[in-house]
Amino acid sequence: MQENANIPKIKKKVPLLIKILAGFNFICALFLFISFFSIIIDNQFEILVFIIAIIVTLGGTILFFFAGRGLLKAKNYARIMNIIFAILGFIITICLILLVAKLNLIIQEANQNVDANITNLMSMFRVNVFLPKAIISLVVNFLIALYLLIDKQVKETFK
Repeated sequence: MQENANIPKIKKKVPLLIKILAGFNFICALFLFISFFSIIIDNQFEILVFIIAIIVTLGGTILFFFAGRGLLKAKNYARIMNIIFAILGFIITICLILLVAKLNLIIQEANQNVDANITNLMSMFRVNVFLPKAIISLVVNFLIALYLLIDKQVKETFK
């Protein structure tokens, strides 16, 4: 038993892009943690919505924190979590593009009968504002998933 304790652990060299991705995980965890406290402080929700929001923000904080930590330690579970995050991000962005397209049709049809304040609020759903950001999100999520799935150095690191 003690013979194994004397064997030094081999520390895996984590690629720079993995470290950057871990940093993004920590930033997401921080934003969700801040959102958690803002929900608690500014409690203007129905109780069910409040409970769901607390669970989602706290759960997301924990997931992103451990995903980032796992990437830095070259743990395969963290690579799999980030692949899932990227795929979900890709799917959610496609759904948002479809939603914004539908909202634009509704806005165009009802534009003459809408209050100016509502029109300003709905302007954030304009295709020319939203679409470039959505395309960037699609590309980034696709590249992250592809990198974590295919790159030989990543596969070697997370063995």
